[in-house]
Amino acid sequence: MKKLLFSSLLCICAVVLSAQVIVQNNGYTMVGNNATGTILSKLAVGSLGNSNSIVDIKGYNSYGLSVYNSGPSGTRYGIYVRTVSCTSGPKTIGIHSESGYNESGGCPSVGIGVRGLVGGGPFASICYGLSGMINGTLGTGLYAGIGNSEDTFTGTWAGYLNGNSIVTNGTLTATVVAPSDSRLKQNVQNIDVRDAISKLLKLRPVEYQLQQMLIDVDSTDENDNIVHYQVKRYKEDTPFFTNKRYGLIAQEVQKIYPDIVYEGGDGYLGIDYTSLVPMLLKVVQQQQTSIEQLQKQLAVMPQQSNAPALTEPAGQYAPAELYQNAPNPFNENTEIGFYLPQTVSNALLCVYDMNGKQLSQTVIAERGNAKFVINGKSYSAGMYLYSLIADNQVIDTKRMILTK
Repeated sequence: MKKLLFSSLLCICAVVLSAQVIVQNNGYTMVGNNATGTILSKLAVGSLGNSNSIVDIKGYNSYGLSVYNSGPSGTRYGIYVRTVSCTSGPKTIGIHSESGYNESGGCPSVGIGVRGLVGGGPFASICYGLSGMINGTLGTGLYAGIGNSEDTFTGTWAGYLNGNSIVTNGTLTATVVAPSDSRLKQNVQNIDVRDAISKLLKLRPVEYQLQQMLIDVDSTDENDNIVHYQVKRYKEDTPFFTNKRYGLIAQEVQKIYPDIVYEGGDGYLGIDYTSLVPMLLKVVQQQQTSIEQLQKQLAVMPQQSNAPALTEPAGQYAPAELYQNAPNPFNENTEIGFYLPQTVSNALLCVYDMNGKQLSQTVIAERGNAKFVINGKSYSAGMYLYSLIADNQVIDTKRMILTK
């Protein structure tokens, strides 16, 4: 009997040693490693463990931990983690993931902390690659930042992004609200309208299409050999890439408005287009004020140097019409179109500066649809008003912009 028991113990030890399972007196267990020393985790796989971990897994295969769950209908969890802190502390973390770093200092070409991949089957109605929710009065359902520490913020947010962010190969559907509370601002000053007009006239609006970009990627093949290749940044068969776009050139804007041009994490420049809205609003306000002042001056202007006294248009002159000049803005010549019925006895085309001073007056002999050419060499760069006057009635007043 003693020989049989001893033989059994030898067999058990052989099996244990072959499987590399070591159990300490305190119950701490190590699997898959024959290292000597104190086991630091209750369950350590591939190493002695970590004193901060209940379970510690260290592997050299494609998957450090693989979980597959195919249970009955209802909610199923591959991994369910719940962290509860009974006392006040700095933070509680359900899952902490680090990727792209090893002890030798090397890192792969792509490191992903958490990756979510979901595929809808015949019974799937909604699929989430990554889902985060907040249930409280302070925090965020999803936080993403640049660096190794979270940002400090207030309020409750569905998502909180700390750092440069980009949306590519798609669109962003949202109501974008920029912080504008007076309590968040200092050194508030009115915009200088003359400076705004001068700078806006220097901007060059363009139409364009995206240029494809190639991104260098390093990976490994089935034999762990490093493979270098390139991938396209944009999907060329999507409207995101093929559609025509309109905007400005960041390098050009940077020379005029350097404060609204930012460099992204990829080294490319971007424009804060929202900051141009206050400039445009200020210019429109000033233009409207100038037009109203000019209309008042024209309405009461006495006849001087063959200039007729002007009043508001009468109904019988409604067929007469003044068109917007083209091109506008212009730097050489521009054409002003108009229509005058045959019943009009006399007509004038007058040009004024933004202060209401008359710069030129031309007698219009043509009737019907006609055009008048303005020579840009006769004026300095700036904004001007032009009016069509028929039988002492102001038909319309429009703006034109001359650049040089």
